[in-house]
Amino acid sequence: MAQNLPVEKILKLAEKQADSAEVFSSSTRSVSCFVDSDRENMAIVNNESGFGLRVFANRKVGFAFSSDFSKTSAEKTVRRALLASSHNRENKSFEFPAKSKKGRGEWDSEIASADAEKVVADLGYFRKQVLSEKNVQIPLTSLKYSAVKYRIVNSSGLDVSGRGTFAAIEPYVIAKKPGRREEVINRKQFRHCSKKDLDLLADETVRLAKEALSAKQLKTGEYEVIFHPAESAALFNETFGVVWSQKTQLDGISIHRPGHKIMDERISVADEIDAKNGPASFETDQEGIFRKPLPLVENGVFKQFFSDSFYASLAGKEPTGNGRRMSNDFENWYASPVGPALNNFVFQAGDCSLQELIEDTKKGLFVLRTAYPLADAVSGSFTNEVRSGFFVEGGEIKHSVKQSVVNGSVYELFRDKLASFSKEREPVVCSSSSFETGGFVPFFKFRNVTVAGG
Repeated sequence: MAQNLPVEKILKLAEKQADSAEVFSSSTRSVSCFVDSDRENMAIVNNESGFGLRVFANRKVGFAFSSDFSKTSAEKTVRRALLASSHNRENKSFEFPAKSKKGRGEWDSEIASADAEKVVADLGYFRKQVLSEKNVQIPLTSLKYSAVKYRIVNSSGLDVSGRGTFAAIEPYVIAKKPGRREEVINRKQFRHCSKKDLDLLADETVRLAKEALSAKQLKTGEYEVIFHPAESAALFNETFGVVWSQKTQLDGISIHRPGHKIMDERISVADEIDAKNGPASFETDQEGIFRKPLPLVENGVFKQFFSDSFYASLAGKEPTGNGRRMSNDFENWYASPVGPALNNFVFQAGDCSLQELIEDTKKGLFVLRTAYPLADAVSGSFTNEVRSGFFVEGGEIKHSVKQSVVNGSVYELFRDKLASFSKEREPVVCSSSSFETGGFVPFFKFRNVTVAGG
């Protein structure tokens, strides 16, 4: 049986053929459980590990990865990375980060030590809380606890390690009455998970499913629209989170320039090291660069682009600590190359409560969740179907909304149509399957937003 190589030896193999190299290794243990037709039916324990290799050869960077730490696999991975580098763009000034220090991350010992029995029990507790309400069913729900550890070593002497814990729950709940049913998917992700978290989510999911039974289609027209923080975060990351990257600026795609006013003057945003339950609350980014708070917008004025080391060197600037492994899940972080992305974007709080936002709404739509909160990064345009929302009239929530579509431009909303935003801010993850980027975001209300209905 082939002997596994430590990452230091994999690095030395790469250095024999490349000018310099970096090895990113990660290992993840996850425990999952599922509810199917109101009953727990499966528990899965999964262990995943591997390494990603970046090489710098002939002024070009290449990447390859493997889940096999044997010498034969490492040699093949080096060859693949070198081949990849030959097809990449030239970067004369690139260097791997050199600073070295032990990293850190949020760590929940209960999640890290969770076994199948605990996850089954916790999901069973959630199921019991949901089903204590009559006329509610759970066709499918999943709960996963994961603990990830990573280490980065490179030719410049960097040796950084970090770790984090995550909980992800996706309840699919159906509320029924004669001749009709309404379904709600209410995804939540945490860095820590407690019975209180599960209680709150059970109450929220059942409430949304029951309220959806009275849903009606809105008439087409312009409305005041309040977005739940998760929806605002997704739209923000799909647009501003793309065009503020140093990569898009170099590629000529970015529509913004530092020093220009691009948002309402009440808005300030920073990319923070830590955010409450923030998925990217690590001391370093994922190429080992130590992070510091990064102002992005101050009083509506765009301050600076964010970058990893590769694109920063192309632009002749210092990296901002935004090198991210662009994976859809952290189980295989090692399988993804580094690219520039936001970590935890934190909005300044507003000056009114969510209740005041609602009470000040004459005719509006409160959007909790759309089917797929997508937007075009260049134009900012979006057209998203409302899956969970409420019609607001005269400062009161009247009924749930169905078969309605909200559309417009994200850039226009934040620049020209902002009515107000809340003191309350919520931690959110921008993708249902990803721990790449998160935010700490208020409830935003925009005016004159087009809603297509009946």
